[in-house]
Amino acid sequence: MLRQQREWIEDEELARQLTDRRAARLRGAGRVHFLAARTPTGEVAAWSDLYLEPSAGLAQLEDLVTGSRHRGAGHGDTLLATGLALAAEAGIPRLFLLADAVDWPRAWYGRRGFAEIGRGHSFYGR
Repeated sequence: MLRQQREWIEDEELARQLTDRRAARLRGAGRVHFLAARTPTGEVAAWSDLYLEPSAGLAQLEDLVTGSRHRGAGHGDTLLATGLALAAEAGIPRLFLLADAVDWPRAWYGRRGFAEIGRGHSFYGR
């Protein structure tokens, strides 16, 4: 994962921090799953986090990433299907995710049946 972050982010310390924050995500919900899809040789090709809070009926898929060398092989679809199946198994019929309105993942999720249900805004100050 650090190798992929380094491919996207020039600042090595920032890439390391983003990779290391995965441990904190375990406190994100009642049940947190780290999902991974592997190549036939065992290399991790794609990964995602799945947050399940059955008592609230909430499921969220976050940070679905396919490594650059493995795109177009269906690994993302495998993780998405797995997340949906695990949510359903937990009694949660739907899951949500966040996608930037102007970024390509929104269209990718749209082709897989996801629709916008709301919008969020963030404001950053100095």
